[in-house]
Parts: sequence; structure tokens; C-alpha cells
Amino acid sequence: MTWLWVTIIAYAILGFVSVVDRYLLSGPLPSPKAYTFYVGSLGMFVFLLTPIFGLTVLPGLEMAVAFLSGFLFVAALFFLYSGLHKFEASRVVPAMGGLIPIFTLIFSFLVFREGVINGTDLVAFILLIFGSITITIKREKKITLPSLKFAGGAALLFALSFVLAKYVYLTASFWSPFVWMRVGGFIFAAGIFAFSHDLRRTLFTKKTKEPKRTRKTAVIFLGNQVLGAGGSVLQNVAIFLVPALHIAFVSALEGIIYVFVLIYTALASIFLPHLINEVFTKKTALQKAVATVLIVAGILILSLSGQ
Repeated sequence: MTWLWVTIIAYAILGFVSVVDRYLLSGPLPSPKAYTFYVGSLGMFVFLLTPIFGLTVLPGLEMAVAFLSGFLFVAALFFLYSGLHKFEASRVVPAMGGLIPIFTLIFSFLVFREGVINGTDLVAFILLIFGSITITIKREKKITLPSLKFAGGAALLFALSFVLAKYVYLTASFWSPFVWMRVGGFIFAAGIFAFSHDLRRTLFTKKTKEPKRTRKTAVIFLGNQVLGAGGSVLQNVAIFLVPALHIAFVSALEGIIYVFVLIYTALASIFLPHLINEVFTKKTALQKAVATVLIVAGILILSLSGQ
């Protein structure tokens, strides 16, 4: 069950990254294209570690699949950031959190001819999905068809990226496939740069106002990306370690991210109220508590199953 604890640590990191993303996307860095470009481009810094860990060229099919996995992952981020930019998170995240595990389960069956979950594992899977949806949804903010398109698109691309990553990891050691996936992500980022005049204008327009704020945003963004890279590495380690039959659980466990987001947001509201001021009603607090219980119950059942 090493993969389970690696996944939890990864999502604890990514939960913090998500809180900072919320701050950046709502204010200083509002462009989804720019944000996606930076994330995809910064992934190339993994090449700085190749003198330490080495790098091998994968066989043709595996190399193509690694590129495609990374390409789809950054494309999924673009769908997600665009959805968060157009709609409130509560209209995008719940649907995405529920759809990713289901899509992952379907793709894992198609690719590996495995994916049927039975017994206690099925109970854990259902609890994790319902917990993920419950912790993010808001009754007064209904999911609309336009927001569902972004959520569904992001979920589909994330799921396919995860399954393709697992396919490559089954044929090679961890590091080289991981690096080549980052190249695939950079290809998507380069495509946005090449075909988006708005993005090029945004990147090359000289910022004359509030240079201190711009530098502060850059520092926050880069620091957050370092943390995000660490979380991404651990998530990929979990995908590398998890049995193919349980790849969908890495997705289903993403509900833990929002448990950590809840914790970090509550702490920020106390110690940094000028940045985030989160207020919960009794109904909202009860909803979050129930969702957390569902997620924790799912984790306990999964850990006790010993898979």
C-alpha cells in the first residue's frame, strides 16, 4: 500500500498549491493561457536533474505514449483553468472530481483489460467519489451545461493522461518516462504560444505599473510551481507504484486535496485574513464534515484491503 500513502502526501502538497492557484487566478495572474503556458514550460526544468538520475530514450511506441500523456495532462490543466476563470470553482470542481475516477476506470479497462472493482474496494471507490463531490459542491451554485463542458473535458483528458502514464510506467523505470511526459506538456504549451496572439502580446508587453507587485506575483507563482512540481512527481510515483487494476483510485483519492484545501483555507482565514477570508455557515460546515468522513472512511477501507 505504499502507493496510497505516496498519493496522500502528493495531494497534501497539491492542496496547498490549489489554494495559491485560487489566489493567482482570481487576481494577479488571470489568464488561463498564460498560466498553462508557464506550467507547461516550467516542466522542462526536470532536464536539470538528468545528470543525476540519467535519461534513456524509450522505444518508439512508449515514447509517443509518454509525449501524449504529458500533452493531455497540460491540455487538461488548460480546460480546468479556463473553467475556473469563467465559472466559480463550485460549478466546475465537483463534476470534475466525480468524473475523473469514472473515466479513469473506463480507460484502464480499455487499455489494460482490467478495471473491474469488486467487494470492499468498490465500497471505498464509491465513498471517495461521493466524498469528493460533496466537499466541493454548493447547493446554491448549480452545475450548468457550459461549466459541465469544461469539467467533463478536463476530467476526460486527466483520466486518459493518467492511464497512458501507467501504460508507459509498466514498460520502463520511473524517471525517463516522467521526463518525456514533461516534454509532451511543453509541446502543448508551445502550441498555445504559437497559435495565440493574445498570449504572445501578454508575455511580451512591458509591465510599467506596480513593478513590485509584478515581482511579488512572479515569486509566488514560481514558488508555487516548485511545490506543484514536487506534488506532481509524487503523484506520478503513485501511478508508477499502483497496480493497474487500482489506477482509478489515484484519481478517486483526489478528494483528499479538498480536505487539505479546507484545512489550509481555515488556517489562512485565521492567520492571513487579508488574503483569504472563508466563512462557513452551519450547513456548509456540516456538509464539509460529512464529506471528510466519507473520504476518510474510503481511505481506511482501502488501506485495510491491503491492495
